[in-house]
Amino acid sequence: MKLRELRNRLGYSLAGAGVPRPLWEAELFLEKATGWTRREQLVFPEREVPETHRDTAEALVRRRLTGEPLDYVLGEAPFGAWAFAVGPGCLIPRPESEVLVREAVARLPRGGSFLDWGTGSGCLASSLALERPDLRGCALEASPAALRWAWRNLRRHGLQDRVLLWHGRSPTELPPGTAPFHGVLANPPYIPTEHWIALDPSVRDQEPRCALDGGDRGLEPLLAWLALLPPFLEPGGWILAETAGPWQIDLLQEHRPEGLCLEEVLEDPFGVPRFVLWRRTRVGLRIDIVK
Repeated sequence: MKLRELRNRLGYSLAGAGVPRPLWEAELFLEKATGWTRREQLVFPEREVPETHRDTAEALVRRRLTGEPLDYVLGEAPFGAWAFAVGPGCLIPRPESEVLVREAVARLPRGGSFLDWGTGSGCLASSLALERPDLRGCALEASPAALRWAWRNLRRHGLQDRVLLWHGRSPTELPPGTAPFHGVLANPPYIPTEHWIALDPSVRDQEPRCALDGGDRGLEPLLAWLALLPPFLEPGGWILAETAGPWQIDLLQEHRPEGLCLEEVLEDPFGVPRFVLWRRTRVGLRIDIVK
């Protein structure tokens, strides 16, 4: 079967299932199955596709038709300048979260240390270590399923010697000598439980709930961590966390964790206030944020 014919057939199947960009996804599945880039597919549409490659591409499409996320089917997701292995049990990296890496790169001192709380795929810790070879970090994750993906990505990018991957829910479970940290990055579960049923099925039914459901108001995990973290920070160290947006940030401004001050609100790439930065202080001060 010629490449053009197979591409159109796969695209038709995807379109029938309501996939928004069926031909684009068909080309991605063909690239994974054949090794031919999307550019090569456009330049050489009359190529004959070997039967084994055709069978592989069709199997990938069948997985997609069941509702499996595109990145799970492809086996990896882009994040910043790199790609990270992902699959069931692992939260798919979102481009908005790249702000966490960008800010950490700019704020951490030379030779500094960081903690990635709830590392998931390890994309935050790995990207930060790749951007700043002078840094050392720790990636903490409670889910055994996600840990497997994080370990795979640390090995993929050669970071096992600079980023410690640790199974646990709390900074109190970290091994001796890892703290204090100059900075903590967090993309915690922040979707309120009451909003769970309204999520897109591709997220609600496929991605791990433990990485998304933040309980009442979506803030339970973050508030619990804010109470624990000050002793694990260097003086002047910071915590940078992602939130659901302005309404959660308004609630957080009313919260005054001891030993931390709310210092800054940062926007995502779409101009929406989404990230909040606290800094360790001697006393629990609160700074009013001017948006």
